[in-house]
Amino acid sequence: MNKLILFLRKIHLFVLFLILEIFALIYFSQSSVYTNAKIMNVSNSMIGGIYATLTSTQEYVHLKEKNTVMSDIIVEQLAEIERLNLIQSTYSDSLVAKLDILIDSTRFLYTSAKVINNSVSKQYNYMTISKGAKDGVVRDMAIIHNNTVVGYVAATSDNYSVGITMLNKDFKSSGKDKNNGYFGALYWDGLDYREMILDDIPKYAEVKIGDTIITTSFSPRFPEGINIGVVKEFALTEKMNYKAKIELFTDMSKIYNVVLIHNNYFEEISTLEQNLSDSIAND
Repeated sequence: MNKLILFLRKIHLFVLFLILEIFALIYFSQSSVYTNAKIMNVSNSMIGGIYATLTSTQEYVHLKEKNTVMSDIIVEQLAEIERLNLIQSTYSDSLVAKLDILIDSTRFLYTSAKVINNSVSKQYNYMTISKGAKDGVVRDMAIIHNNTVVGYVAATSDNYSVGITMLNKDFKSSGKDKNNGYFGALYWDGLDYREMILDDIPKYAEVKIGDTIITTSFSPRFPEGINIGVVKEFALTEKMNYKAKIELFTDMSKIYNVVLIHNNYFEEISTLEQNLSDSIAND
């Protein structure tokens, strides 16, 4: 108690000065309308600055959460763009083509995902994706980026999936020349991450450097017409078929968002073909 009294004695002059200053400011502010307005402006500026600082601090704290939400929205929009691009790329004035488009829109399901791990420097490269079985991802779903082939899903867990990319020596598919319709076997030779091989193209096909290579309808994984790359060079092999190097449209080392495509009839097609193969083998 004595310490409190001593402390108040030490600061009583300062407290008295503050009280007198407050009364003086109140009297001064009420002396005229102009003076009152100036003081209100200064007060509002100070309070506004405090609120702005608090708001900026809150926005910074929640910035990561907002960025995540915006990223998810963007990726979902990319999935819809991929679907529309695919439909547009196959558009024709003919009635048959229009019917095919309607069939494709119900045959394939599209979902977006983020790439959380990816490799391009190995002989067997894989890609880890941010969605899994809980999100409806299943094996053999196609993986594309900007309407170009990336790979397909090989394994899933509850929350993640791993895909075999085109830069994997186990990757096998087919591709065709968009200009002449001739097709061949598509694979990677393990040499250059920017190139694929299109082999067994018929020797009578009019292949040209710069021709666009797209997916065929032979693989149930990929919708027909997705871009792969362009013919960089080609030559006749000992089998008298063309073998071409395909320069990929997509830089596989710079993929951050992808779209997964599920063929609703994949299992039916695969089971039918496997049963036929088993039946022939047993005869």
